[in-house]
Formats: sequence, C-alpha cells, structure tokens
Amino acid sequence: MISYNLIFQSQIGQGYDGAANMSSAEKGVHGRIKEIVPTAEYFWCAAHRLNLVATDAAADISIAQMLSCVREVTINYLI
Repeated sequence: MISYNLIFQSQIGQGYDGAANMSSAEKGVHGRIKEIVPTAEYFWCAAHRLNLVATDAAADISIAQMLSCVREVTINYLI
C-alpha cells in the first residue's frame, strides 16, 4: 500500500458521488476514513449532484438550448 502521509485528524467532512466504492460506510473510502476520524461526516458532492441534474434536465430541448446559451456567454466572458 502506498503512503501519502495525509493528516486526517483535522478533517471535518468528506464529499463523494454515490458510487459504493467511495460512499459505502462498510467498504468504501467513506467508511475507511470514518474509522480513522469518527467526526468526518460524509456528504454527497454538490458539484456531482449539479452535473446529474443538468444532464437529466438537458433531455428537454428548451433547457438544453438555455444551458448552451449560458455556456456560450460564460466562455465569451472568460476569454
């Protein structure tokens, strides 16, 4: 096993998607960290949730067009 010398004692939260290998309290990363730091609460990753919602919503053509417009405006603003 590779050691990265991470310090977990100051960790207060963990955020992952819903995949069992990450979020499972028994066998996932969440459970392993919770054993080391019992106060490190698990939360669904907000960015991942937003991506899932946007993906589902984009099935509606009007929402897909609106997201495309927002993307174009955002990209042009950042350049």
